[in-house]
Amino acid sequence: MIKYYLHQNKLTTAKEESRYLARIKSHRNISQEDLLSIMAHKNTTVSRQDILVVMDLLEEVVGEQLLQGNMVDTSIARFSLSVRGGFSNPQEDLSSDKHKLHLNAQPSNKLVKLIDTEARLSRVKHSAIRPLIDRLYDMSSQEYGEEFSRGTLMEIRGSMLKGEDSDKAGVFFIHRETGVVTKVTLVYRCLPASVLIAVPDDLVPGCYALEVRIQDNGVKKVGRYYMDISVV
Repeated sequence: MIKYYLHQNKLTTAKEESRYLARIKSHRNISQEDLLSIMAHKNTTVSRQDILVVMDLLEEVVGEQLLQGNMVDTSIARFSLSVRGGFSNPQEDLSSDKHKLHLNAQPSNKLVKLIDTEARLSRVKHSAIRPLIDRLYDMSSQEYGEEFSRGTLMEIRGSMLKGEDSDKAGVFFIHRETGVVTKVTLVYRCLPASVLIAVPDDLVPGCYALEVRIQDNGVKKVGRYYMDISVV
């Protein structure tokens, strides 16, 4: 059963029928280690190590094919590459300052059909027992999104974003591939519903999880944005 709750749409331009929006309440984040254990339990004839080898090999081969410019179709998703940024004339070359190679991932028809036919929803009441990140706002482009340039101002909007003063509290970027954790040092405003930060200049471009960590009555509480964000 997939649980969801309603949260207020804070956009001032929201229409009457969109004053509240649904958000999925995840029970937990499933890591690759979790998937390995689940798959091993489903098929006792294949060892956990065998599954790990196949998954690592799949990741390696998909990466190799993408680097050759190929589109990759799997039973889970279709992967392809595209170039972002325009060209002023036919003779203009690619520029790292203006153009960016982007990885696209689209869920397979099989996976989409499974969700459409098998998913069951149940509404639950939501109460903030830990920081909740609703949306991320780029102060430079004045748009909500999940892609931010290093050094840009980001406003984190949500609830329970401010707690007691503590060295362990703050905003953190966790690199998805390396696991390196970077704490934000430039915080311009910190309120329960809004935190204004500068995306660290020293972040390596890539995919990140974003966390807000607070201390509440001496207890550490962590809220993670429900999507990964891209730092460029």
